[in-house]
Amino acid sequence: MEKALIQKKTEEKFLAWYDEHADSIFRFLLLRIRDREAAKELTQETFVRTWEYVRAGNNIDNSRAFLHRVARNALIDRVRHHHDEISLDSLAEAGFEQGDGKRAVEEMVLSMSHEHLIEALALLPDKYQEAVRLRYLDDMAVKEIAHILGETETNVSVRIHRGIGKLRELMESKGYNQEEL
Repeated sequence: MEKALIQKKTEEKFLAWYDEHADSIFRFLLLRIRDREAAKELTQETFVRTWEYVRAGNNIDNSRAFLHRVARNALIDRVRHHHDEISLDSLAEAGFEQGDGKRAVEEMVLSMSHEHLIEALALLPDKYQEAVRLRYLDDMAVKEIAHILGETETNVSVRIHRGIGKLRELMESKGYNQEEL
């Protein structure tokens, strides 16, 4: 009987994670592949993989970071196995190769359209794109990003800081003046 109770609690915890994180995982994937149906499929795959991991008796300390890492890995796997569905260029644009404070970035984001921001992010060097997206578009803490990327918190912080500096340079070169940034 105790095993049934443990399984029920595991299912309840998993369903709570789904309710809390499914939209965030979907947006995370959609920003990277820009294909709504593929993002939905990968979101489902992320939760299936997570369920299998939990059912095998593994513990997850940080559900948000864990789910984002699983989603990232699912996307990478999909690109490796389905070159026709997602181009390798889109993977590079998404930043899968391995300063300014949050307030300055929030002001920059608020002052420009979503399309301009996504366009500018796509122009960032690959090693900065993902860290900046996770921090400011997905609103993740540096510690969570480090866990997702398998990097140290220091490396992630440096990437974010340098990425924001490069983003600012890109926006200025596209004609946005300092008041708009």
